[in-house]
Amino acid sequence: LRGNDRRVEFEGMRLPTGGDIVVAINGFETRDMDDLDIFLAEYAVGQTVTLDIFRGEEILRVDVTLEERPAR
Repeated sequence: LRGNDRRVEFEGMRLPTGGDIVVAINGFETRDMDDLDIFLAEYAVGQTVTLDIFRGEEILRVDVTLEERPAR
């Protein structure tokens, strides 16, 4: 997966942009971060899930093994 690679300024805030957008996990559509969080709560570190990601102008399907979420 590719993370954001640049920042833009919007209404005085610097926001991250670019990178992959997760559109589905194991075939279930994700519309926002809440969907992603709810889905991932059902899985444990070390399990593998299939992500559909929007990268550039195409949707890719990739298998990923879940790792511990980094501290913010």
